[in-house]
Amino acid sequence: GFLLAKKMQVTDRDNRMNIQAENAAVDDILTDEETGDITATGISWDKADVRLILPEKKETSGKEPTIELNDLKGANTRVSINTGNTTIRSYITRVKLDGLIAAPGKALWLKNPVLSAEDFEMKNSNTLFTVHKLNAADKQLSTMTNLVYNHTNQENKMALQIPSLSIIPDINEMLNGRYTMEELVLEKPV
Repeated sequence: GFLLAKKMQVTDRDNRMNIQAENAAVDDILTDEETGDITATGISWDKADVRLILPEKKETSGKEPTIELNDLKGANTRVSINTGNTTIRSYITRVKLDGLIAAPGKALWLKNPVLSAEDFEMKNSNTLFTVHKLNAADKQLSTMTNLVYNHTNQENKMALQIPSLSIIPDINEMLNGRYTMEELVLEKPV
Protein backbone atom coordinates (compact mmCIF):
# COMPACT_ATOMS: atom_id res chain seq x y z
CA GLY A 1 0.00 0.00 0.00
CA PHE A 2 0.86 3.66 -0.28
CA LEU A 3 1.65 5.86 2.74
CA LEU A 4 1.70 9.66 2.61
CA ALA A 5 2.17 11.77 5.73
CA LYS A 6 2.53 15.49 6.33
CA LYS A 7 4.46 14.57 9.50
CA MET A 8 5.80 11.17 10.51
CA GLN A 9 7.74 9.93 13.53
CA VAL A 10 9.46 6.54 13.80
CA THR A 11 10.95 5.32 17.07
CA ASP A 12 12.00 1.98 18.46
CA ARG A 13 11.36 0.30 21.82
CA ASP A 14 14.93 0.85 23.06
CA ASN A 15 14.88 4.59 22.20
CA ARG A 16 17.93 4.09 19.96
CA MET A 17 16.14 5.50 16.91
CA ASN A 18 14.11 8.66 16.54
CA ILE A 19 13.24 9.78 13.01
CA GLN A 20 10.91 12.69 12.35
CA ALA A 21 10.03 13.53 8.75
CA GLU A 22 7.83 16.01 6.94
CA ASN A 23 6.01 15.41 3.66
CA ALA A 24 7.07 11.77 3.76
CA ALA A 25 5.90 9.05 1.41
CA VAL A 26 6.40 5.31 1.01
CA ASP A 27 4.99 3.65 -2.11
CA ASP A 28 5.17 0.10 -0.80
CA ILE A 29 6.29 -1.52 2.47
CA LEU A 30 6.42 -5.14 3.57
CA THR A 31 7.37 -6.27 7.09
CA ASP A 32 7.98 -9.86 8.14
CA GLU A 33 6.54 -10.08 11.66
CA GLU A 34 8.61 -13.18 12.54
CA THR A 35 12.05 -11.94 11.46
CA GLY A 36 11.49 -8.18 11.55
CA ASP A 37 12.81 -7.94 7.96
CA ILE A 38 11.64 -4.82 6.12
CA THR A 39 11.36 -4.18 2.38
CA ALA A 40 10.22 -0.74 1.21
CA THR A 41 10.07 1.05 -2.14
CA GLY A 42 9.54 4.66 -3.16
CA ILE A 43 10.65 6.36 0.05
CA SER A 44 10.83 10.16 0.02
CA TRP A 45 10.74 13.15 2.35
CA ASP A 46 11.20 16.92 2.17
CA LYS A 47 12.65 17.51 5.65
CA ALA A 48 13.79 15.21 8.46
CA ASP A 49 15.63 14.87 11.75
CA VAL A 50 17.36 11.51 12.27
CA ARG A 51 18.86 10.48 15.61
CA LEU A 52 20.38 7.03 15.97
CA ILE A 53 22.26 5.30 18.76
CA LEU A 54 23.93 2.31 17.16
CA PRO A 55 25.30 -0.58 19.22
CA GLU A 56 28.98 -1.33 18.97
CA LYS A 57 29.65 -4.52 17.02
CA LYS A 58 30.11 -6.54 20.21
CA GLU A 59 26.63 -5.49 21.42
CA THR A 60 24.62 -6.91 18.50
CA SER A 61 22.31 -9.78 19.34
CA GLY A 62 22.68 -11.63 16.02
CA LYS A 63 18.92 -11.37 15.52
CA GLU A 64 19.02 -8.12 13.59
CA PRO A 65 16.53 -7.82 10.72
CA THR A 66 17.42 -7.44 7.06
CA ILE A 67 16.41 -4.06 5.64
CA GLU A 68 15.98 -3.54 1.89
CA LEU A 69 15.08 -0.07 0.62
CA ASN A 70 14.57 0.85 -3.03
CA ASP A 71 14.16 4.26 -4.70
CA LEU A 72 14.97 6.49 -1.73
CA LYS A 73 15.03 10.30 -2.06
CA GLY A 74 15.30 12.85 0.71
CA ALA A 75 16.30 16.40 1.47
CA ASN A 76 16.96 18.86 4.31
CA THR A 77 17.89 16.21 6.87
CA ARG A 78 19.73 16.72 10.15
CA VAL A 79 21.55 13.55 11.17
CA SER A 80 23.06 12.62 14.53
CA ILE A 81 24.53 9.13 15.00
CA ASN A 82 26.22 7.85 18.15
CA THR A 83 28.05 4.55 18.37
CA GLY A 84 30.34 3.81 21.29
CA ASN A 85 32.34 6.99 21.90
CA THR A 86 31.97 8.21 18.29
CA THR A 87 29.49 10.89 17.25
CA ILE A 88 28.63 11.73 13.63
CA ARG A 89 26.62 14.83 12.73
CA SER A 90 25.70 16.46 9.45
CA TYR A 91 23.06 18.33 7.52
CA ILE A 92 22.11 16.46 4.35
CA THR A 93 20.74 18.76 1.69
CA ARG A 94 20.01 15.89 -0.73
CA VAL A 95 20.25 12.10 -0.71
CA LYS A 96 19.27 9.60 -3.39
CA LEU A 97 19.71 5.84 -3.49
CA ASP A 98 18.42 3.35 -6.03
CA GLY A 99 18.82 0.63 -3.39
CA LEU A 100 20.11 -0.19 0.08
CA ILE A 101 20.53 -3.57 1.74
CA ALA A 102 21.51 -3.91 5.39
CA ALA A 103 21.78 -7.57 6.36
CA PRO A 104 23.19 -9.11 9.55
CA GLY A 105 26.83 -10.07 9.23
CA LYS A 106 27.24 -8.29 5.88
CA ALA A 107 28.53 -4.86 4.92
CA LEU A 108 25.95 -2.23 4.07
CA TRP A 109 25.33 -2.19 0.28
CA LEU A 110 24.21 0.93 -1.59
CA LYS A 111 23.14 1.12 -5.24
CA ASN A 112 23.95 4.41 -7.00
CA PRO A 113 24.22 6.60 -3.88
CA VAL A 114 24.24 10.39 -4.36
CA LEU A 115 24.73 12.69 -1.37
CA SER A 116 25.08 16.43 -0.82
CA ALA A 117 25.81 17.50 2.74
CA GLU A 118 27.11 20.38 4.83
CA ASP A 119 28.93 20.64 8.15
CA PHE A 120 29.83 16.96 8.48
CA GLU A 121 31.54 16.17 11.78
CA MET A 122 32.85 12.89 13.17
CA LYS A 123 34.51 12.93 16.57
CA ASN A 124 35.58 10.73 19.42
CA SER A 125 38.01 11.12 22.31
CA ASN A 126 41.08 11.10 20.00
CA THR A 127 39.86 12.26 16.59
CA LEU A 128 38.00 15.11 14.98
CA PHE A 129 37.16 15.01 11.26
CA THR A 130 35.10 17.77 9.66
CA VAL A 131 34.02 18.63 6.11
CA HIS A 132 32.30 21.91 5.31
CA LYS A 133 30.63 20.76 2.04
CA LEU A 134 30.38 17.34 0.46
CA ASN A 135 28.99 16.31 -2.93
CA ALA A 136 29.44 12.59 -3.48
CA ALA A 137 28.23 10.03 -6.00
CA ASP A 138 29.36 6.43 -6.42
CA LYS A 139 32.02 6.02 -9.12
CA GLN A 140 31.62 9.67 -10.20
CA LEU A 141 33.66 12.77 -9.51
CA SER A 142 32.94 13.80 -5.91
CA THR A 143 34.17 16.83 -4.00
CA MET A 144 34.74 17.88 -0.42
CA THR A 145 35.71 21.36 0.76
CA ASN A 146 37.46 22.53 3.91
CA LEU A 147 38.45 19.17 5.38
CA VAL A 148 40.02 19.16 8.83
CA TYR A 149 41.48 16.05 10.46
CA ASN A 150 42.97 16.13 13.95
CA HIS A 151 44.10 13.01 15.79
CA THR A 152 45.83 12.95 19.15
CA ASN A 153 46.95 10.07 21.31
CA GLN A 154 49.60 9.69 24.02
CA GLU A 155 52.49 9.38 21.54
CA ASN A 156 51.43 11.34 18.46
CA LYS A 157 49.53 14.33 17.24
CA MET A 158 48.41 14.74 13.64
CA ALA A 159 46.70 17.74 12.09
CA LEU A 160 45.69 18.00 8.44
CA GLN A 161 43.76 20.72 6.61
CA ILE A 162 42.70 20.36 2.98
CA PRO A 163 40.81 23.22 1.29
CA SER A 164 39.52 21.00 -1.52
CA LEU A 165 39.54 17.29 -2.28
CA SER A 166 38.23 15.61 -5.45
CA ILE A 167 37.88 11.84 -5.83
CA ILE A 168 36.05 9.20 -7.83
CA PRO A 169 35.07 6.83 -5.01
CA ASP A 170 33.78 3.29 -4.97
CA ILE A 171 31.45 3.77 -2.01
CA ASN A 172 30.59 0.09 -1.48
CA GLU A 173 34.28 -0.80 -1.34
CA MET A 174 34.73 1.98 1.24
CA LEU A 175 31.88 0.54 3.32
CA ASN A 176 33.83 -2.75 3.27
CA GLY A 177 36.96 -0.96 4.57
CA ARG A 178 38.78 -0.86 1.22
CA TYR A 179 39.48 2.61 -0.16
CA THR A 180 39.87 2.41 -3.94
CA MET A 181 39.61 5.54 -6.04
CA GLU A 182 40.17 6.18 -9.73
CA GLU A 183 41.32 9.73 -9.07
CA LEU A 184 42.41 11.64 -5.97
CA VAL A 185 43.24 15.34 -6.09
CA LEU A 186 44.24 17.27 -2.94
CA GLU A 187 44.48 21.02 -3.35
CA LYS A 188 46.91 22.85 -1.00
CA PRO A 189 46.93 20.38 1.91
CA VAL A 190 48.53 21.71 5.10
